[in-house]
Amino acid sequence: MRRSHQPPSGQPSPPPPPVGNLLSLKQVAERLGVHYTTLYRYRAQGLPVIYVSRRNVKVDEHDLNQWLAARKDSL
Repeated sequence: MRRSHQPPSGQPSPPPPPVGNLLSLKQVAERLGVHYTTLYRYRAQGLPVIYVSRRNVKVDEHDLNQWLAARKDSL
């Protein structure tokens, strides 16, 4: 007998949000005009990152643009 991968409520789980263009930390640093180590401080300040693996960290371009817009509004 096959089991479906649905939550106990019987409702299908929503699909994960789409992932846009993934940027490396080096690409993000170049785009922002900062040293890549500055991005670790930005990450502590809420920059959303995606861990592809333990040492491979990416930033979704859409998330980056939203984060930058929110920071601009708060300045």
